[in-house]
Amino acid sequence: MKQKYWTGLSILSAILLSMPWLGKFTTGTLLFAFFPLLLVENSIYVQKQRYKSIVFFGYAMLCFFLWNFFSTWWITKVTIIEGFLVFILNALFMAIIWWLFHIIHRHFSSSLSYLSLIFMWIGYEYLHFTWSMAWPWLTLGNGFANSPKIIQWYEYTGVMGGSLWILIINLLLFSIYLSFNQKGIKKSQGKIICILLFILIPSISSVWKYNHYREEGKSWEIGIIQPNIDPYTEKFKGMSEKEQSQRLLSMTDSIISDSINFILWPETAIDSIWENNKIMENSVLHNLHCKTILYPSLNIIIGATTKKKIIAEKKNGKNRIVYNSALLINKNKKIQIYHKNKLVTGVEKMPFEKYSKWINKFIVNLGGTSESLGTTPEEENFTSSSGMKVASAICFESVFGGYVAKRIKKDAELIFFLTNDGWWKDTPGYRQHLSYARLRAIETRRSIAQAANTGISAFINQRGDIIKQTKWWKKTVMQGKLKSNNKITFYVKYGDYIGQICTFMAIIIVLLCLCTIYYRKKQYNLKTKKVRINSIVQNP
Repeated sequence: MKQKYWTGLSILSAILLSMPWLGKFTTGTLLFAFFPLLLVENSIYVQKQRYKSIVFFGYAMLCFFLWNFFSTWWITKVTIIEGFLVFILNALFMAIIWWLFHIIHRHFSSSLSYLSLIFMWIGYEYLHFTWSMAWPWLTLGNGFANSPKIIQWYEYTGVMGGSLWILIINLLLFSIYLSFNQKGIKKSQGKIICILLFILIPSISSVWKYNHYREEGKSWEIGIIQPNIDPYTEKFKGMSEKEQSQRLLSMTDSIISDSINFILWPETAIDSIWENNKIMENSVLHNLHCKTILYPSLNIIIGATTKKKIIAEKKNGKNRIVYNSALLINKNKKIQIYHKNKLVTGVEKMPFEKYSKWINKFIVNLGGTSESLGTTPEEENFTSSSGMKVASAICFESVFGGYVAKRIKKDAELIFFLTNDGWWKDTPGYRQHLSYARLRAIETRRSIAQAANTGISAFINQRGDIIKQTKWWKKTVMQGKLKSNNKITFYVKYGDYIGQICTFMAIIIVLLCLCTIYYRKKQYNLKTKKVRINSIVQNP
């Protein structure tokens, strides 16, 4: 293949990869999205005497930068510089994975190089769930979020099972293409049957599971408050905290009743609450507690910015810790508090903060504070007035399947997501965020209620169906019923085991391959040196 086609093919892969994040009916493109990029890689591999490996890195970088930009361009609605930094860094990590795969391909068999690509890519995705610069938004398996009928098997594998499925199908498809070109259709029939089975068996079994799944458990009446307070013009400067609180309280009064069990307020619904012995003296919290006394079965979960004083002053001069929190208020006198654990890099924290405290001033103000936030030391659940455990996650946390699974493992029977997606305005961002909640429902088989300030609030059942939702940018209240569940799925029990296995295998394969390449080059240099010495001796 001529070099003039390589740029176009790289761009085509980026478009195919982006489509599931931009539309509801384009998830199938992921099954062949890497095909054009594989054509580029193979063409450079065939001409490896002419082109160095770094040439392929350039085309991979182009592909992955465009994928990041096309899929998550809405980040720039908040900050253009940090947005492009996310695109570049994420694309760089992705391109390095493919570049390593290409280097291995140059020195070893195609089978080993393709296997290494699978392990390295899944390992990279697993890293994005765990390290200080976590950004798992573009995990390949997330691309099927709006196709719950064909991914019911995520309850066994999580989203990284979906990533594995996508990679294997892409590589099998490309293998068929190469086999067809070299041996013809007859020699490729076995591989064609193999890829058809690999696509159809999981899909058909998933559809059967979807159609036969029946929710069991007690039904709970839930109310969601969507106040629709503009984060740019009202939340932190245009509307007073008292006005915001009055709006939320009056909306709560409009749906409160003896039958309702939970009422949800969105992320950072109220600000500047000090966590101390006098917390109940806060007028809003006191008002809500009075309501729960009148309605003993009622539990009110609210998003809040909370602060806690530090007894010993820190070296940086601050004597407080600020949290993005969720609070549960019921008939009990003690307020339960959960601090957000998975913080957004560059918005709520700086990566590797221990070594980069000086850069805190560059944190983007999204939520009423422009400093690194504190986190909860471990996964904590709320206990409702009935004694049932519920998990309440905040905003970005809904993207972390493994983290949510740990909450379920600690006996949570319902999941509540609190968010404020108005920062991204009317873009695919808030729709993508809602779709990820559907994945958590399938992985954990838990019903989910999502309360958003200016995004979309919704009720999601245990199959991942959105059974009821609000409209974008509309002040509204919504009521619905969800069923609890206390059964543990395979994924909840074992977590991101696919990511852990692939990470281990990737490290082993890469180290062995690089050591072998180094050894071969060393032997080649020694052989070349001997030949030169012999030539000099024979021809003085």
